[in-house]
Amino acid sequence: MTTNNVDDRLQHVICNAIRINQNRNVVSELVVDQGCDLLDDLGLDSLLMVQLIVEIESEFDLEFDLADLNMDVLRKYHKLRDYIISHQG
Repeated sequence: MTTNNVDDRLQHVICNAIRINQNRNVVSELVVDQGCDLLDDLGLDSLLMVQLIVEIESEFDLEFDLADLNMDVLRKYHKLRDYIISHQG
């Protein structure tokens, strides 16, 4: 799976999770920035983070290891994308 493919799919999942599909261009611009902070830049809260995790697991057919569910992986867009890429079968 290519990085661009993961980026496209992950951006779509993030848009769905925060329920702003109508403003996808705005979100995509923020998400494209590899240093985007999902909490500070996109305003995700704990409930949205849980929803995002569930949607990522479904979209990418993976399961987060409990040890990996930490803010270091989940907070930064590029780290989350890299985690997805590294855990694809």
